[in-house]
Amino acid sequence: MCIIIFGTNTIGNNTIVSDNVTLGGFPSREHMGKEKFPGTIIGGDGMLRSGTIIYADVVIGKNFSTGHNVMIREKTTIGDGVSIGTNTIIEGEHDHRKQCESPESGLHPDGGVD
Repeated sequence: MCIIIFGTNTIGNNTIVSDNVTLGGFPSREHMGKEKFPGTIIGGDGMLRSGTIIYADVVIGKNFSTGHNVMIREKTTIGDGVSIGTNTIIEGEHDHRKQCESPESGLHPDGGVD
């Protein structure tokens, strides 16, 4: 199993992390060059599938899941019960706190889809 971890991360109980997942990677600009910085916080009962990359300064609720090859950029908040589809990129500094599912082709913060 290969999990790459940067920063200080918290993973809730019963959350499954597949191979080739990066947590807390790529700190936000104010933390560049620092040895310690906030990583990722993920609630319990989730599923992170292979290829998922979650940057630093990200907070994710419980019952969260990703498809394969998902990227979630810095300073993003995602609520409980959210599912992010395969090959989706969520740009940084967004707040997605309500329950929703993204289509397989992607969820865009502006509400549009591929």
